[in-house]
Amino acid sequence: MEAVVELENDIIVVKLSGTLDFDRAFEFRKKSLRHFTQNKVVFSIKDLNFVGSTGMSSFVETLSEISVKNPNGVLICDVGLEYKRLFETFLNDKLQICTDIEQAKLTNLTKEEV
Repeated sequence: MEAVVELENDIIVVKLSGTLDFDRAFEFRKKSLRHFTQNKVVFSIKDLNFVGSTGMSSFVETLSEISVKNPNGVLICDVGLEYKRLFETFLNDKLQICTDIEQAKLTNLTKEEV
């Protein structure tokens, strides 16, 4: 798995690609909880492939935990139809799905104005 991290204005955009299995999901969890619990963050998973349900479950649980700890919540974008149903079971006001990165950026800007 590869993660490209970009800072766009005050939003951290994390573009994930490659294959995510249980071992990589654990490493992703450690690094993400260390780095993504403060700033506005968007995870793009368009190019991410999951191997097995344990890797997928661990990944979703990690995003859910980050969203609880992050005062800005977490936005996920570019979610394929095959994964959308699983993500929807974890959604709340702090963990949301956006269609794409541009919608996620607008959602973050709207949060500031409220």
